[in-house]
Amino acid sequence: MYSWAWLYGIIAALYVALGVWVFIHQKTQAHRLYGFLCLLTAAWQMTWIFVSRPALSTLDYLAINYLHSLILFVPPVFYHFILEFTGEIKRPMGLKLVYGISIFFALLIWFGHLFFAGFYTYSWGRSLKAGPLHPVFSLVVAFVVARMFYLLARYRQTKNVDELKRRETQLVIAATVIYCGGAFDLLSNYGIAMYPISFIFCGIALALFSYAIFRYEFLAIGMVRENEVDRQRRMAASEEMQRLGMTAAFPLVSQGELLGFLLLGEKMSEEVYSKEDLLLLRIVANQAALAYQRIRFLAMAVHGARTEMLGEIAGGFAHEIKTPLANISLPAELSLMDLIDLEKGKRRVEDVLPELKVRLKDIMNQAFKASEKIEAIRQFSKPGQVRLEPVELIKIFQNSLGLLDHLLKKHHVRIITQFPAAMTPIRGDPKQLEIVFVNLIKNAVEAMAQNVSSGLARELVLGGREEADWVIATVKDSGPGIKRADFGHLFEAYFTTKGSEGTGMGLFLSHQVIKAHGGAIDCRSEEGRGTEFLIRLPKYAEENMGVKAA
Repeated sequence: MYSWAWLYGIIAALYVALGVWVFIHQKTQAHRLYGFLCLLTAAWQMTWIFVSRPALSTLDYLAINYLHSLILFVPPVFYHFILEFTGEIKRPMGLKLVYGISIFFALLIWFGHLFFAGFYTYSWGRSLKAGPLHPVFSLVVAFVVARMFYLLARYRQTKNVDELKRRETQLVIAATVIYCGGAFDLLSNYGIAMYPISFIFCGIALALFSYAIFRYEFLAIGMVRENEVDRQRRMAASEEMQRLGMTAAFPLVSQGELLGFLLLGEKMSEEVYSKEDLLLLRIVANQAALAYQRIRFLAMAVHGARTEMLGEIAGGFAHEIKTPLANISLPAELSLMDLIDLEKGKRRVEDVLPELKVRLKDIMNQAFKASEKIEAIRQFSKPGQVRLEPVELIKIFQNSLGLLDHLLKKHHVRIITQFPAAMTPIRGDPKQLEIVFVNLIKNAVEAMAQNVSSGLARELVLGGREEADWVIATVKDSGPGIKRADFGHLFEAYFTTKGSEGTGMGLFLSHQVIKAHGGAIDCRSEEGRGTEFLIRLPKYAEENMGVKAA
C-alpha cells in the first residue's frame, strides 16, 4: 500500500509551500482565502497517506478524522475565494449556509457514524466508507461547484474586464475544472473500486494556478505589500483606467519624482502584452519621463534666465526712467505757472497757447518713451506662450539693446551695426530670441569691462547676413577673448568663468533655445582679440508657420 502514497506526499508538500508563500505575501482577503485553500488541499492529499498504512493506530485514526474535518472546508473556502476574485462578495448568496453545513458535517465525523462508517478495503488499498448523511454533503459540493462556474463565466464576459484579467480568468476556470476532477475520489467512499487519482488533478491545477501567478500576476500576490492609503489610491487608479478603457499604466518617474503616467489600451490583435512588450514599454516610459523633465527644466531655465537678466536690467531702469519723467515734470510745471498767470490776468491767451501746445507735445512724447521702456521690461518678464512666427532680426537687436541701454552707457560701449538694406525675416519666437541676444550682449559688455587698463576700445559689433535658407546673426566684442581650456565647456550647464557671480546657465540656455528653433550657435575667439558668436536661424517660410512650439 505504500507504493503510491509518496505521490500524494509530493503534491501535499507543493501545496503547503505555495500556501505558505501566499500567506507571506498576502495583502487582501482573496490572498488569505487562496492560501487557506492551498493548505486545505494539502490536508486532502495527506489523508491518503494515513489511509494507506497497512495497520492503523489510534493516532492514525485521530489524524484521519482531523484531516477530513479540514477537507470539508474546501468547498466553502473555494467558493468564498471565487466570490472575492469575481467581485461578487457583496452578494454572497448562500456563503454562510455552506460554511455552516461544513461545520455541521465536521462535527459529525467526531460523533457517530452518520458521515463516515468505517473503511472499504480494495486491491489497491483502503478508503473511507460513506455514512447515511454523506450524500447530502456531496449534493452541497455539486451546488457550490456549479455556482462557482456560473460566476466565473459571467465575470469573464463582463465588458470592463481588461484582456490581461480575462486571460487570468481563463486560467482560473481551467484550474477549477481540473481541480474539481479530484472529486472522483468520492466514488471509493460508495463501494466503487475507483483508484484515488486526485493527486493528478490537484497537481495539474497547482501548475495552472502557479502559471497564472507568475505569468499574469494572478491576484498580484507577488507585488510589494501596500498600506491602506496606497491600496485606496491603487483602486481609484484602477477604476479610472477602466473608465478610460486602459489596460496598462507605466509611471513616468525622473529623479524620484512622479511626473505622470503612460496609459495604454488593448492591442489591436487583442493579445495580452508579453514580457518583451512590457520591457520595451518600460524603456519608452523612462525615455518619455526624461524628455518631459528636460522640457520642464528648459522652461524653468528660461524663467530663471529672465529673472537673472531682469536683475541687471532693473538696475538701470530707475536711471532710465528718470530722464523722461524729468522731461515731463519741468514743462508741466512751467505750463501750470503760465495758466496761473493767465488766470490772474498777467498774460494773454494768445501768448500762452502756443507755448502750452509745444510743452504738451513734449510731455506726450516723453510719456510715450517712458511707456515704451516699461512695456519692454514687462514683455521681457512675461513668460507667455511660445509661438513660431516671422521675426525681424534687427528688431530683436533693437529691443535687446534697449533693455541693456543703461549697462552700455555705464561701460561706454560703442555699438557698430552691419546689416544689409533688407533681410528676410527669421522663423522663431521673439521673446525667447530676445533672451538669447540680451544674454550674449550682456556677456560681451561684461567681458569688455575687464579691459580696464588695456586701452582697447570697447566696441560691440552686431551684424546679420543671409546664406541660402538661413539668416546668420553675429555678436562680436573687443574683449579679452576666451581661454582655450574653457572653450570646450562654453555651452555646458553650470559652467561659468564669473565665479560666484555667474550661474553658468546663460550660454547653455541660449544653445537650447537656438537648437529648439532648428538653428545652431557657434563661437570664435582668440585671446586678446575678442570673441564672436554666430547664430544660425532658419528663414521664415509661409508653409512652416503652422507649427507651434510648446
